[in-house]
Amino acid sequence: MGGRLDIVMERVRELLEIPADARRAPSRDRIESTLTEGYAEALALDGERLRLARQIDQITARLARGEENHPEELRRLMARTEATEQDLARLRALLATLRNRAVRAA
Repeated sequence: MGGRLDIVMERVRELLEIPADARRAPSRDRIESTLTEGYAEALALDGERLRLARQIDQITARLARGEENHPEELRRLMARTEATEQDLARLRALLATLRNRAVRAA
């Protein structure tokens, strides 16, 4: 995970740790603001995943044409893609939980 993603996920976790029925339950505005921030980060991760996929496609096309052979670069891009997909899945799961909590509180 990257710095910005870590911050967003920590903010979501902090909100989820506060009991919904507690006197200090987070405000709807705070939850919605955090959800918006989280969705923006999810879009950024999805964009990164698409950029990585394009790079992988370009390398494999060059390999297929016999132009270049960069297996290390391909392995690196595939590992980054997998890590990005895992980060995106974790973030989406946290956001879904927070969104459900916001809906129940409404």
